[in-house]
Amino acid sequence: MSHDSLAIDQPDGAASARRNLAEQLRVQGLITKDAIAFAIEAVPWHLFFQPASTADLVRTVAREVRLLESLDLHTGHRVLEIGTRSGYATALLCAILQPLRVTSIDVHPDRIVAVRDRLRRCGFEPTLLVGDGSGPMPHNTPHVDRVLARCGVARIPAAWLRCTRPGGVVVTPIGAGAVLARLTVLDDHGASGPLLAGPIGGCGWLRHYAVDTWPTDQEVLARIRAQQGTTGRTWLSDAVVDPRVRWLVELALPDIRPIFVPGHQGSRRPSCAYVDTTSDSWAVVTPIGAGAATITTYGNRPIWAGLVRLFGQAADADDFYAAGHGLAVTASGDHLLWRGSPDHPVRRLSEKWTRARVGVAGRGHGPGTGAVDRVIDGEPNRY
Repeated sequence: MSHDSLAIDQPDGAASARRNLAEQLRVQGLITKDAIAFAIEAVPWHLFFQPASTADLVRTVAREVRLLESLDLHTGHRVLEIGTRSGYATALLCAILQPLRVTSIDVHPDRIVAVRDRLRRCGFEPTLLVGDGSGPMPHNTPHVDRVLARCGVARIPAAWLRCTRPGGVVVTPIGAGAVLARLTVLDDHGASGPLLAGPIGGCGWLRHYAVDTWPTDQEVLARIRAQQGTTGRTWLSDAVVDPRVRWLVELALPDIRPIFVPGHQGSRRPSCAYVDTTSDSWAVVTPIGAGAATITTYGNRPIWAGLVRLFGQAADADDFYAAGHGLAVTASGDHLLWRGSPDHPVRRLSEKWTRARVGVAGRGHGPGTGAVDRVIDGEPNRY
């Protein structure tokens, strides 16, 4: 489809504003491809969302640009979008490729109906399907060259890899969007690729993880303050309260929701509440210096054990931050976190976090007891 054939009739002022926005994103280095710049100029965002301010507009469009740039789209590619949402990204994909090469799936039938109308007003009629995106795809889902997920996951659904041609690319936010995973699909329908650091934000979790029904952070913290927990001491890295580790928590402990707070119970030190989304259990951690931390726990699930294994003082500090890390998914569905290259896996990610007994200060254990599992030569080891 030629660029001139787009049926978008907008006032000159709106078109000028879109051109200015595309140029601003070019100058900032966020747009590097002409096709993406054209799409930003061509698609009227007001049909899909109403920004609260200019800053909100720039932030929203920049988020979509980052996802599109990560896809590395080329003429002839077919793309599957997981999570249609407002339809704005779907429209951008149609403008970059051809509508017949774009398929988008969303769990909400009413949303699909609304988006179909918006896209038709732009002259686009891609394939829109209803499904939750985490399980088997609808029977008419095509094999594609690119998968773009616009909802966060902690595990890559096998269905995404099976519908992607070998050599194709899957781009998805991890968790709430702290990092992006860009995975190249292999001949056996495993996949591997880097984690791209830097938050994109605004990502809901895939419905499969049922976190779209969570209460707000403030509501969760109010509940925690009203409950009587048990406080003790343990040995943990200060990284346990660093918001930059959110990506690691969401990968390694997929049932746990981290809420980073400036203090807890009058403490001036930063804290983090780790909340189990499948029960009423929680743990609040506050470092107190010299590798020690207080930890207040509540409920039957031993969240502290998973935290000590993840943030044990013996761990290499570089393990906690996304830079240099990548994710590998085997054909059997195992997930391995690697650092530097896929040949250097550092952590096996299980479907269920461990309930292993881990030493806690005051129970006859000291620093370093909270060892973190590493995967070396395909076998789990401790260091």
